[in-house]
Amino acid sequence: MSADTDITVQSFLQDVGRKEFETELGVTTQVVSRAVKSNIMPAHWFFAVREFCSARSRTVPEHLFRRLDTVQTSQTSQSAKSDGHRAVIDQAGGERPRPEEDAA
Repeated sequence: MSADTDITVQSFLQDVGRKEFETELGVTTQVVSRAVKSNIMPAHWFFAVREFCSARSRTVPEHLFRRLDTVQTSQTSQSAKSDGHRAVIDQAGGERPRPEEDAA
């Protein structure tokens, strides 16, 4: 494992200052605590964290972010399963109706 991927959310926050991070990003202690517990930052924080890191000449720990495409695909799959809708997930991650198999 490289040194970059050894960084956890908690170690990142200890290095940069958790209170400063919360204040600058405008996030609550509670949501930051959730990120620490899960060791994953929400995808929608990425651009703000990138600016935060850039201002401090730090590398963005990209491995700590939940990938939005994974979340959307997972939600689409769960939705299709829960409502009985049969769908195919295309390569772009979008949902499209399954072609009829018995069309003659």
